[in-house]
Amino acid sequence: MILKKKRTLQATTLVVIFIIVLVYIIYAQKINRGLPHQLNKAGIHITGIENFNAKEISDNRILAVNNNDDVIKIETIQKTTKDFANEYIQKEITLIESFFEPQLPPYPEFLTQESACDEKYKPVTQKSHYGEHLIMYAGERFGYGVCVDNLIKYRATLGYFYCDDTNMLFKMQYFTDKDASVEKLNNFNNSFVCK
Repeated sequence: MILKKKRTLQATTLVVIFIIVLVYIIYAQKINRGLPHQLNKAGIHITGIENFNAKEISDNRILAVNNNDDVIKIETIQKTTKDFANEYIQKEITLIESFFEPQLPPYPEFLTQESACDEKYKPVTQKSHYGEHLIMYAGERFGYGVCVDNLIKYRATLGYFYCDDTNMLFKMQYFTDKDASVEKLNNFNNSFVCK
C-alpha cells in the first residue's frame, strides 16, 4: 500500500514537472519571437513595438508584424565604418528620391512631355541623432515610388541608423495604414537608440 502511494506521488510529481517545463518552453519561445527581444539582442531599442512579433529572423534580417497588419523590416550591415555608413545612406536616399523625379516617356513621339509625381507623394527626409529617414507612401508589395492614390496601401518610413559602439548600420522600414500620421512614423524613427 505504501509502495503504491509512493509510485502515485512520483508519477504526479513527474507530470507536474513535465507541465512546468512545457509551459516554460512555450513562454520562452513567445518571448524570443517578440521584436523587442530581437532588437535587444542586436543592441538597439525602439519604443512602441511591444505588439510586434518576429515572423522571419536571419543573421542580418528581421521581419515583424502586429495585429493591425503593420510591418517592420530591419536589415543590418555589420562591422562597417561611419564613413561607409554615411556614403551608403546618401546613395540609398538619392536612389529613392530619384523615383519621384520627372521622367521622359520611353517613346520618342512624347519627348516634350515629362511625367512626375505630385508633391504630396514625394518623400520627406528628416534627420535624427543616429541617421536619416524618409516618410512616403508604398504599394501593396512594399514598393516605394507610388504616385497614385488607388495604388497606395501603406504610409511608410525608411530609416538608416548607425551605431558607433557596435559599428552597425541598421536599415529600418515601417509600413502602416496609409492614413497614419507622419507623427506616428517620426516617433518610431526618433525612438531608435543604440545601447
